[in-house]
Amino acid sequence: MVVGYGYVRKEAVTGAVARANLETFKDVPVNNILEKVKGALPGLNIGGTNRTGQVGDLMIRGQNSTGGNSPLIVVDGAIFAGSLADISPNDVENFTVLKDASAVAVYGSRSANGVILIETKRGAGKNGKPVFNLNLNYGLSNELERLKVYGPDAYLQRVLDIREANDLEADPSKIDLYLTDEERKNYHATPDHRPTVTDPYSITTQPGYNRNVSFGVSNRMDRTRYYIATSFIDQRGVEINDQYKYLSGRVNIDSDITGWLNIGIKSFYSFRDNSGTPPPNTKAYFSPWATLKSEDGTYLYAPQTTTAFVSPFWQMATDDVKRRNNLNGIVTATVKTPWIQGLTYTSTLSNTLRWENDNQFWDKYTTTGSAVNGVGWRQAVNMYNLLWDHILKYSNTFKEKHYVDVTLLFSQEKYTWEQVRARAQDFDNLTLGTYRLEDGKTQSVETGGSASESLGLMARGTYTYDNRYSLTATIRRDGYSAFSKNKKYGTFPSMGVNWNISREGFMKDVAPLDHLALRATYGSNGNQSISLYQTLAKIGTDKYIYAGSPSYVVTQYISSLATDDLSWETTTGLNLGLDFGWLNNRINGAMDLYLTKTSNLLFSLTLPKTSGMSSITSNVGEIQNRGFEFSLNTLNIDHPDFKWSSNFTFSLNRNKIVSILGDDNDGDGQEDDLITAGYFIGKSLETIYNYKVLGMYQQADVDNGTIMNGWRPGEYILEDLDNSGTITSDQDRQILGSRKENFRWSFTNTFRYKGFALMAHLYSI
Repeated sequence: MVVGYGYVRKEAVTGAVARANLETFKDVPVNNILEKVKGALPGLNIGGTNRTGQVGDLMIRGQNSTGGNSPLIVVDGAIFAGSLADISPNDVENFTVLKDASAVAVYGSRSANGVILIETKRGAGKNGKPVFNLNLNYGLSNELERLKVYGPDAYLQRVLDIREANDLEADPSKIDLYLTDEERKNYHATPDHRPTVTDPYSITTQPGYNRNVSFGVSNRMDRTRYYIATSFIDQRGVEINDQYKYLSGRVNIDSDITGWLNIGIKSFYSFRDNSGTPPPNTKAYFSPWATLKSEDGTYLYAPQTTTAFVSPFWQMATDDVKRRNNLNGIVTATVKTPWIQGLTYTSTLSNTLRWENDNQFWDKYTTTGSAVNGVGWRQAVNMYNLLWDHILKYSNTFKEKHYVDVTLLFSQEKYTWEQVRARAQDFDNLTLGTYRLEDGKTQSVETGGSASESLGLMARGTYTYDNRYSLTATIRRDGYSAFSKNKKYGTFPSMGVNWNISREGFMKDVAPLDHLALRATYGSNGNQSISLYQTLAKIGTDKYIYAGSPSYVVTQYISSLATDDLSWETTTGLNLGLDFGWLNNRINGAMDLYLTKTSNLLFSLTLPKTSGMSSITSNVGEIQNRGFEFSLNTLNIDHPDFKWSSNFTFSLNRNKIVSILGDDNDGDGQEDDLITAGYFIGKSLETIYNYKVLGMYQQADVDNGTIMNGWRPGEYILEDLDNSGTITSDQDRQILGSRKENFRWSFTNTFRYKGFALMAHLYSI
């Protein structure tokens, strides 16, 4: 099995480790690897997307923090800097999720939210000859269900209803007088009052498509293997200006230079272009008698005269460029010590250079640019990551029963970030846009940069006896420059055990059983959810004009306070697991129960204004997560010509806030909720706190006097909790539920008949 910094025997795995069966989804055309594994691994939650090129948010086993909850991504043994959209899904060989404290412990201070391990293809040949792969895919995209909009008659009735509700004249025979000027002109343009806008959705929608092309060649020879591939994606969404282009190239080569030395190079480049600003989702507000364009061909600011509805074309940038580049190279050298069997040293050097360009221009026919006669900016961002890992590993079996695996790690990482942004507005000539910002009368330049360093030490030891009993112990110590001077380092231990019951003598007569194992782990990990320089006292500058002075004076002030004892959040967890396999593993799966607690939450505390500051970050509060996960894989039919396999996953997670600030201002013996932030003791982070809607007031409520004072027909009836006769935010809001799902499940069936395949995938929240 793939684990952090290497591999271990399956019988020795003590933690909650889940590997995606990418073979099941190999023929499914996708734009990123997450689209392949969504719903396939219990505990891994992947969010939805609403734009081309987007990657869904990732979360493993719920929210452990009020800040960052993204898992750590490791690609080809090196911590990955970039987006998973940078990696072509066709290049991925292995996708593994580490979920519990023991499995992720080797990554220490950044693994509290879980770890995703990705291995790219290394190359495979056939009888010593290269294998070529070419994939061509084309698909169509459609809109989701549209909101229903008023037809012409219903729209006119709405106008009358609004006037009547506001005690204005509402005579159907005078309907044209109640329309706006533009609507009235179009209403009388034809004898039958034919609408000018019959389908408002068609104004800003387009046919969507997805084109995906990939080509690769690989081979495996006596001492060398290689994998060379390229991918291209062209995707267009159903909204105008929603488009995405992707291009990548990868070269993976490794060679056994001698019997004791292996050298490998894994490199890739990716280019992502997500340029374009889609229109806002306001098309349902178009009047049937609106006018899109003026006589000179430009879009009207207010298609139906009233400025309450602005044309969506005025809310799109004239020019919008979003381009992302990622260049990564990983060089590894593995030395096998000839005089000590099982002892190896591996050096991994990873360099990642990312550069981004974000340019936008808004001319005078846009809401952003109209007031200032055009505004635009060009932004360039450069990021560089250097990671150097040194791994010493010893693995051996003694007397055929005693398996020992020891891994030692020394890791160094450096990150730098630079930004330059030029902005201008009030242009005499708008033709060249951001390519001539110097034409703007008002100009500004912003620059920025940051750097951080990390240091890590790790030791992991695994002992297995007779493939029956396994014990794994891990300890990692991390240092991070962003933390305060008194808490630069943290230590994170963990331990796990595995009992392979199926290897016991009393299980020999259980013929259908192939594998049955119990797992238990306990340990802690960290979360570096702190921004750079947040623990330092920072000085800001301002400009002040003294009375009678002809010019300003530059002043300085302390903009933030130092926090010398601020540390990382720590998540401590217990995991109990069961793995099973029956009938030559035609039926296999796993189930896990877990409980985690995150303490030392990084939280912004409000300070009295008299201190000169409004807030300070501190370590307070505690969050708890508990859950259950289950996966089942079956091979239902296994015939040379026909195969049918199934995969079912189920997971649920419950989180709650155990503590926040520890205050008990009302003296009831229980900690107070922090309502302003939406945090409630004993409740989920996703708690919904609002007014309860009981219905909607009707005209009959006015007639019989049962309507609340100050309310009108058509408005919601809100529950008056304190029976005061008025609705107030402090007395009448209540907990209505949670935005968090109750559970998730997926069910996948794959049918293969000779050269044909059919897959049915259901995913539910």
